[in-house]
Amino acid sequence: MVLICLLIVVYLEYHYKIRESDRRFLWFGEFSRWVDEKAKVYNWYNEWFDFVFKVALIPTVLCILFVSGSGFLFWLVKISLSAYILAHCIGPEVLRKKYDHYFKSFERKDYEAAYLALGGRFDAEDPCRLVRDVSKDIIVQIYTHYFAVMVWFIVLGAPGALFYRLYRERVSQGNNQALEWTSHWIEWVPSRISALMLAFAGNFHDAKPALIDAWRHWHKDSLKVIEEVGIRSMVIIETPESSCAENRDAIDLAERSLLLLLVLVAAMTIINIVA
Repeated sequence: MVLICLLIVVYLEYHYKIRESDRRFLWFGEFSRWVDEKAKVYNWYNEWFDFVFKVALIPTVLCILFVSGSGFLFWLVKISLSAYILAHCIGPEVLRKKYDHYFKSFERKDYEAAYLALGGRFDAEDPCRLVRDVSKDIIVQIYTHYFAVMVWFIVLGAPGALFYRLYRERVSQGNNQALEWTSHWIEWVPSRISALMLAFAGNFHDAKPALIDAWRHWHKDSLKVIEEVGIRSMVIIETPESSCAENRDAIDLAERSLLLLLVLVAAMTIINIVA
């Protein structure tokens, strides 16, 4: 079922462009405020209440619904709903489109415009440093918006994908102790699997030390693991300061890694059927 849902989502991505506004989970902000208001009225509010009701409750209910039915019609509904949820949990932005203005500005050497195109998040003084920071950002973005969602979907189905997306939405609202405690465990498995895919899709020889270090040191920050393995997986060729070819290579590497993950899921499904 996982492979069927992934293929449906890939088809929708290429032939039916889902609007970014539909993927932004704008309803989550209203839902969070509603939960906060109810919690304060009944004096229920604490950080774990916040995590359970905003992040875990809806996926748990969905999981119960998924395991409570049977039959061919239920299977069709389950696949359709799973594909719909996955299609809306990835993204919301297409990376090439997101960085398009940055690429155009950088290539005409308008570094200030390139800096502003990224929301002023990086240092615009040193073009080389800017390029490297953007490469790291691309790799982390592809991980949080695609890889991690897909890995959670592969492990737990649509409830897993929805759980991770709601977790990222809650993190974007601000951190707290419950999120800090759970984030390492939520990110651990998808980050290591994603790092492995990046290494196999790129320069495995150079990425191997960082990959081994990530698996040996379980406490290492997951996003740092993705950054290090991703950069080492890239075949970086010295380019002029006015070039952002490294950033385009980062997007190419990320796309190859996603394709490799799909191939791996397909292979595992075929082996399971044959066995």
